[in-house]
Amino acid sequence: MSRSVGASMTGSAGVSRAVLWLWPLAFALASSLWMAYLAATEPDRLLGFVPDDAFCYFGVAEHFREGWGFSFDGLTKTNGFHPLWALIITPVLAVAGDQFVSVLVAGAILTALAIAVLVRCVEHLRD
Repeated sequence: MSRSVGASMTGSAGVSRAVLWLWPLAFALASSLWMAYLAATEPDRLLGFVPDDAFCYFGVAEHFREGWGFSFDGLTKTNGFHPLWALIITPVLAVAGDQFVSVLVAGAILTALAIAVLVRCVEHLRD
């Protein structure tokens, strides 16, 4: 099945694919700016966005970064967490320090990437 060049640039509703790809980027940018604003003006409000378990991940990531492996207290190995998320936030915290704002920004970026994948899946289903 062949498609014309014009048909490949627009979806069935006539919306440009470039526009569909812009909104995940806009989401990540808006979320990151909002968190940066809260961090600068009212850092205590950011705690409302962070569940308690997040601080357990911060401890595990810190000990992993320091070479203790996946450990909450630095002495005993731990489990019951998502290793992929711990591996993602470890370099983020290593670069940004112990600021959980950077983890929130990383989460916003990853959410935007997930939205972009979802957009691509929907495009594929509509074609």
